Amino acid sequence: MTSEKRSTKTILTLTQAAQLLPHRPNAHTLWRWSTRGLRGVKLKTFKVGRSHCTTAELLAQFIRESGLPGDQHGETQMFEL
Repeated sequence: MTSEKRSTKTILTLTQAAQLLPHRPNAHTLWRWSTRGLRGVKLKTFKVGRSHCTTAELLAQFIRESGLPGDQHGETQMFEL
């Protein structure tokens, strides 16, 4: 992508989505969150060709629902897109 800002509806590969998170987890971690879940919540993903993808909006929803750190006051700070 160019230097244009992405919207929350922009399709992101799991590698791109992992780069938005503070501690930069491996893309395999996001794949595991989508298949096994975390604390009973699964990251919503979809396939585009052979790639598993998500959006910043779905990632923020997952963080809110799973209670990952960084969501102390019930608000998920939108990622720098």
